[in-house]
Order: sequence, then C-alpha cells, then structure tokens
Amino acid sequence: MQSWDETYDFVIVGSGGASMCAALLCKANGRRALIIEKQPKVGGSTGFSGGVWWIPDNPVMKRAGVADSYERAKRYFDAAVTYRGPASSEQRREMFLKVGPELVEFLERAGMQFKYADGWPDYYDTLPGGEPHILDPIKTWTDKAEFDKTARALVGMFQKNFAKFEKDVDADVRAAAPDLKLAAE
Repeated sequence: MQSWDETYDFVIVGSGGASMCAALLCKANGRRALIIEKQPKVGGSTGFSGGVWWIPDNPVMKRAGVADSYERAKRYFDAAVTYRGPASSEQRREMFLKVGPELVEFLERAGMQFKYADGWPDYYDTLPGGEPHILDPIKTWTDKAEFDKTARALVGMFQKNFAKFEKDVDADVRAAAPDLKLAAE
C-alpha cells in the first residue's frame, strides 16, 4: 500500500479566478482542494485582467441599477462567440448564463466583494445585446487618469479578495517559484 504525505479530494491546475471559485466550492462541500500553479505569481489571467469577469445579469449589476437579462446576454454571447463546438455548445452557454449570477451570489455569501465597473463596456459593445455601460455620456475612457484610477481600484479589490481566498479556502496554493506573488502586483 502506498503512503502519501498529503491527500486531496480535488487537484486544480492553475490559480485564476475560476480555480479559486472551484476551491471555495470544494471547501463549502467539505472537500480539500490543492491548487497548483506553474508560474511564479498566483492569479492567472484573471489577475492580469484586473479581476474583471463577464458574468451578465448578476446581482452586482442589479444593485447598480443596470438593466440586463438572460435573453440579452444570450443574444450578445451568440453574436460574440461564433465558434460552435464542444467547448461552446448550447448547453454550456446556457449553463454559464444561468449559473453565473448564482456564482456571484455564492461568492458574496463567502465574503467576496464586487464592484460594478461603471463605464467598462462589453468587449464588442456594438453587437446585438452588447452594452457600452457608460451611464454618463460625458464620461469616457479617453480620460486616462480616470481609467487608471478605476483599473487600480479593481486590481486592489482582486488582491483583497484573493487574500481572503488564500486565508479562507483551505486550498494549498503551491507554485514552482518560492517567491509567490499576485499576478496583479
């Protein structure tokens, strides 16, 4: 019989936002997760993006007074993602759009804090269902100082949330490099 130093219920490869959510879900269900990361920084592409996620029709948007719906998000998703295959099947699209808002609620109950990124448009805002999300028509992202301020606030929120995950999730975060830092740093 083989003996191990550690045992886990789930091994999660990569340390981006989805990995942290998966580890938190494991913990919420009484399971142990191990997050492994090959890079010297934790956070993956979520850290480099400033922690911005595209999760339509979520409670954060609703509290900010943004009108959105499953139908609108579906129109946009279908227009923006033209590839049709196993990774983007109708079932996966539907699940993402239906479960995304529930994920945000789950993460908020777990203590994660979100900020509505007022003025942050959809990537392809001119497509059907797209939304520029600029509530004040005078405010534009041509003002670099305002953009930098918002981006720094979002990165700071990601770092704060990540620190909470690191403390609360019980998932071991291991990296190939000994001087582990957040990707957003």
